[in-house]
Order: sequence, then C-alpha cells, then structure tokens
Amino acid sequence: MENCTTDLDLKAFNHTRMVFNHTRMMPMHGSLFYTIVFKLHLYIHPVLCIAGVIENTISVVIFCSKSLRMVSSNVYLAALSATSSLFCAANFVVWLETVDVGFFHQDVVCQTIIYSTYICSFLTVWFVVCITFENFLITVNIKCAVTVCTVKKARIMVCILTGLAFALYTFSLWTTNVMHIGGSDHCAYEIKFEQVLHIFTYIDITITSVLPFVSMVIFLGAIYVKLILKRVSKQPIATYHQPRRCRRNSKRTYQMLTRITRVLLAIGLTFTVFSFPTSVNKIRILVSNRPTPSFLHVEWAINQLCLIIYYCSFCIYFFIYLRFSTNYKKVLLRYVCK
Repeated sequence: MENCTTDLDLKAFNHTRMVFNHTRMMPMHGSLFYTIVFKLHLYIHPVLCIAGVIENTISVVIFCSKSLRMVSSNVYLAALSATSSLFCAANFVVWLETVDVGFFHQDVVCQTIIYSTYICSFLTVWFVVCITFENFLITVNIKCAVTVCTVKKARIMVCILTGLAFALYTFSLWTTNVMHIGGSDHCAYEIKFEQVLHIFTYIDITITSVLPFVSMVIFLGAIYVKLILKRVSKQPIATYHQPRRCRRNSKRTYQMLTRITRVLLAIGLTFTVFSFPTSVNKIRILVSNRPTPSFLHVEWAINQLCLIIYYCSFCIYFFIYLRFSTNYKKVLLRYVCK
C-alpha cells in the first residue's frame, strides 16, 4: 500500500489501499498502463527515495557549512534539503510493504510516519515559496532584498513555518491507527473521524497546492518578465543608486546575485513543474466520484505515476546545485578531498 495519506487525500487513500491489497502480487492482471506503473513503483520508487535521502543529506551538510550558512537563501535551501531527506526516508519505509516488510503497520511507527510526511510535504512547498520570493526580490528590487533577505529573518521564517506545520498536522496522530483488516494489520484512518479528515483534506489542498501554486506562478512570472525586460533594454542585473565607495564592488555583487538567482530560479521552476501533476491529481480525486472496482487499477496507477514524478524533484535539486552554484561545488570538493 503506497502512502496516499501523505497527500492528505481521503478518497485516494481508500482507493489505493483497496487496489494494492488485492493486486500487489498480481501486477500482470491489470492493464498495460497499470503494469508499467507497477514496475516503476517496484523498482524506480525505492531508487528515488534512497537517492533523495543521500543527496539531500549531503546538501544539508554543505549548506550548513561556515562559508554558506551566512546567506539567507542557503538557510532555506538547508531547511528544504532536510525536509526532503526526511520525506524520502519516510516514503521508503512505506514502500517496504511492497516487498512484504510491514514495518509501517505498527503502532507508533504508523502515526509517526504519517505525521512526518504531512509536515515534510507542507514544509517543502513553503520553503520553495520562500526561496522563490527571495529570488523575486533580488530580481525586481535588489535594494529591498538587501533589507528583507537576511539570515536572521530567514531563520525566524523557518522556525515559524516548522512550528505551524507541527501544530497544524497533530490531528494525524489521533485520527490514524493500526487496524486488523482482512486478516492483517493496516495503518489507516479511523472511520469515526471521516468528517474531520474531509475538512482537513480541503484545508491541506488549499495550503499545500492552491496557495503555493498561485504564489509560485505570480513570483516566477514576475521574475521572467523582469529578466526579459532587462535583456531587451540591456540593463544590469540590478539597478539602484549606490554610494561612490561601493561602486568598485558592484560588478562582483552583480555576478554573485546572478548566480544566486539562477539557483533559486531553477529550484522554484523544478518544483513547480514536478509537483503540478500531483496537485492536479489530488484535486481531481477530491471532486470525483468513487471509482468502480474495474477502475481501481487505473486510479492507483495514475496516483502512483504522479507521485513518482513528484519524487524526482527531490533528486534533481542536488544536480541543480552542482550546475549553478560555484560555492556549493567548492565546499563539496573540500569535504571530498579531506
């Protein structure tokens, strides 16, 4: 059973649990589409999770290094890497059921994994929004960015978002339990809390899909418009009146900001593209009717394909850092050569 509760989607969770319990050992009985997705889930899913844990753990160490942790954007990137690593680890534990390791279906483990995935899903979205917002300020109004984008404010924002996530998703600790169903134990929601879960489903989709997506579209759109206008008018990366004593360092500052905006822009764009199918699918399942048994395979396959696409983003970040961040590569080489 894939953890569709990580998407906080009640209908998707029900559908996935039913189809996977009945078909996990009989993948060839479904359609060709289902069979292909099943193979991806069986072999590609764990690879993405393991790679995500390793790559993002490396990124946490690098962004927390002395030379990088004093930049506000790197505070968000370190937090994003930490939550991404934890998210991949939690989803790997859930995937273990595919190979008959039912570690997920135990008391405490069940609630902890679901609670962790809710929190990480929320935080990864909003850390990317914060990253894109900083990129927006750097690109549109560098003078304002110098004031707003500070390490202290970034740390405060990370703490606020983390505290909000911990408080918001506490309901998962008392609405899920390990129940004996069909001769085996399953980590699932309790039926008596169905109405409560429906309410939180709408709340979660709003704050982890709708609002972030709208924000990202606005920020990314403004960034691209500004960059296009600058290219057409051949303006420098930032334009505001500097004191004479600072102008000698302006070229170096512009180059540094250019590198920063490239990294942040790539992160924001990657997350938006790879999370879009999952966001649309969550809304689709929420508003659709319960599928008939003959379509359960298709529902499971669609959901899994969207999730696999989403998980790819957690592995791509590492290569974005290597491609666009010179300082990241320098610190990485320093650690490797020790």
